[in-house]
Amino acid sequence: MPARKGLLAPQNTFLDTIATRFDGTHSNFVLGNAQVPALFPIVYCSDGFCELTGYPRAQIMQKGCACAFLYGSDTKEDAIREIDDALENKTELKLELIFYKKNGSPFWCLLDIVPIKNEKHEVVLFLASHKDITKSKMAEIETDDADETAELDANGNVDFEGCAPSNNYQRRRSRAVLYQLSGHYRHEKKMSKLKINNNLLHSTALPEYKTAAIKKSRFILSHYGAFKTCWDWLILVATVYVAVVVPYSACFGEMQNHSLNSQQHYTLVLGLNDTSSGELGNETAGPWLGTSSSSPVPESQVDGNRTIISDVIVEAMFIIDIGLNFRTTYVNKKGEVVAKPKSVALNYLRGWFIVDLLAALPFDLLNAAGLYSRDNQMYLHLLKLTRLLRLARLLQKMDRYSQYSVVVLTLLMLMFTLVSHWLACIWFVIAVQEMESFPQNNISWLSQLSMKLEYDVLRPLDMAATYITALYFTTSSLTSVGFGNVAANTNAEKVFSILTMLIGALMHAVVFGNVTAIIQRMYARRSQYQTKLRDLKDFFRLHQLPKQLRQRMMDFFQTTWSLNNGIDPNDVLREF
Repeated sequence: MPARKGLLAPQNTFLDTIATRFDGTHSNFVLGNAQVPALFPIVYCSDGFCELTGYPRAQIMQKGCACAFLYGSDTKEDAIREIDDALENKTELKLELIFYKKNGSPFWCLLDIVPIKNEKHEVVLFLASHKDITKSKMAEIETDDADETAELDANGNVDFEGCAPSNNYQRRRSRAVLYQLSGHYRHEKKMSKLKINNNLLHSTALPEYKTAAIKKSRFILSHYGAFKTCWDWLILVATVYVAVVVPYSACFGEMQNHSLNSQQHYTLVLGLNDTSSGELGNETAGPWLGTSSSSPVPESQVDGNRTIISDVIVEAMFIIDIGLNFRTTYVNKKGEVVAKPKSVALNYLRGWFIVDLLAALPFDLLNAAGLYSRDNQMYLHLLKLTRLLRLARLLQKMDRYSQYSVVVLTLLMLMFTLVSHWLACIWFVIAVQEMESFPQNNISWLSQLSMKLEYDVLRPLDMAATYITALYFTTSSLTSVGFGNVAANTNAEKVFSILTMLIGALMHAVVFGNVTAIIQRMYARRSQYQTKLRDLKDFFRLHQLPKQLRQRMMDFFQTTWSLNNGIDPNDVLREF
């Protein structure tokens, strides 16, 4: 059975690795697409970068990774050219420059642009790291000024009037920038360039932009693998077998064994008015299931446990399936494939383990070993009904086929047949209970069937005829096309018939509603074609187009429809 594969290995975990490795001092970074020249748009920006610049992520995305929106009046032209050249030539760059936040305040930034290559050594991304070094830069500039002042004092007075006007202007400009940057910061001690460089981006190796294979332990099965798929189909067949055979064995098989092995047989008066119970003597037996001492028992009824071998095989398959589920990967809520043994086991224990365990209890294996007496056979069959819980898991897997119309219709018909089978088993049990409770009242449908078919003590009622009759009644009741030849006579049978009719009405709504939707989907494209063709003809009639032009437009429409079946590629691709 097909399974949801999820995010299969190999997977690309580059962004997760970047966010993990550069959290902290280098959390202010953006990723640019190197495959789009000239612009190199930003495809990812960290939260730290948004906090540093003051720009929301929506305004940053799809802008160039050169971050031209951070440029200002004090951003040097040489630095801008170096950034553009590094991006165009796809080379590494490291420099210090002044950027501006959204509120207009400047800050010294240590910019580090690193090209990221894939497995083919092609540059696919740019990692641009931004570090705020305003504090260290201020301390460095103030230290340099202090050293310069001390040197001037040592050499004597300096004639500032003799200095060039350009030098005076640059000095005043640097002082103004320094004053603006130092507005909200405290003066710190000198920090050397070596200490700054130790915290650069290359202190942590960049990961390669490639797919990372999923780490899967040994003896872990892939839930989408060929072996698991074949095994799921075998479990599907076993589940269908359980859904059919277990209710039949619990009802018809148990009643058959009971009639063959019990010492007290049922005695009914079915038109034998002249024969008393004493005259029957040793030939007293129920005419519907009973046997007499003088009548041979059919071979088909002697073997009451013909399905014991297949039942044991199904039990073994269910037990093996539990072991395999403890070693099978699954898809989590994020759509990722989980292959860790501990996580797989915990997920199965929290999920379908209890249901699978109840369905795999080895009742038939214990019965084959002789641990159950014949008096406990009925309880054994009732306990085996817990295997029907596997149907809940089957319905979960069948939900993947809901997109296929034919499969849905087939499943609905199979469900209808299976419900008829279950109700037929219950219908038979009700008749048996009525005959056991009121042996002298021959008004049950089973008694009526015995009289119509003239079954008596010398010719016991056949199980095949009984089951077919019960199935005929339940199917006709569910479909509301009964002819009354098999009718409910007792109160219990009438109540059951009412419930069957209500279930049939509900199934009618489900089946026919889905059939209508399936047919509508099948003819949706044809209806769309006819609608557009009718609109085109109305357009011709409204505008009185020439015949030649009409023919050309009609040919174009029909040719286009035959090529794309009415699907507009632009509309489809626009969503992606």
